[in-house]
Amino acid sequence: MSEVLKVYEQFVTEENQLCRRIETLDVIQSYILHTVHKHGPELDTLTVEDVLMSIHRIQQDLQTELIHVRLEKSVLSHKHSSPKDADIGKAKQSTAD
Repeated sequence: MSEVLKVYEQFVTEENQLCRRIETLDVIQSYILHTVHKHGPELDTLTVEDVLMSIHRIQQDLQTELIHVRLEKSVLSHKHSSPKDADIGKAKQSTAD
């Protein structure tokens, strides 16, 4: 297996892990909101809000990581799949200049 393919597979694995973590946080948020609906006044709203905002910040961080992984994966995929296309694009740009 080529080194490029190994790296690409690592990106795929990392992407899957990040997606699973984000989905898990969505489920946790839903449970919290359901619990608030069910137990309303028994819970301190500010504390619940703090917890939800903490989860939201974690989600944002994971989404940012996910964007970076997807970008790196796309760049790697492009480099691996179309080196001739990249050379053609450079040649066209040179002739246009």
